[in-house]
Amino acid sequence: MCSSDLSDFGSLQPGDAVIQNAANSAVGMAVIQMARIRGIKTVNIIRKRADNPDVEKDLKSLGADVVIGEEQLRGLFVDKGPLEKGGIVGGIRLALNAVGGPSTTDMMRLLAYANWVWEGCDWWRRKRK
Repeated sequence: MCSSDLSDFGSLQPGDAVIQNAANSAVGMAVIQMARIRGIKTVNIIRKRADNPDVEKDLKSLGADVVIGEEQLRGLFVDKGPLEKGGIVGGIRLALNAVGGPSTTDMMRLLAYANWVWEGCDWWRRKRK
């Protein structure tokens, strides 16, 4: 991933939002830092583990706007409070997927229309009406 990916995919502008799972991976942390530099907000999904209780604090120190556990992701459909608290308004424009499974489906449901989804090394264009 290079910094141009944040603009090449989804035409992101300062103030837009990106959601990603595996946010505490090396790529996820790089996304957070590149997004922060460009003024793009990030919603970061993590798997909370007992062996790393400070992961949320660590990601916030890199510039993460919202950090939530995978188990909290579905709650965002009903309660947008965590997104609003992180300054996320107007929908999420890009989803970065490195995990697959239920979190991918849940992230796609939060996307605004005409967004990109990334999984592994392949990119797909996702249009929602």
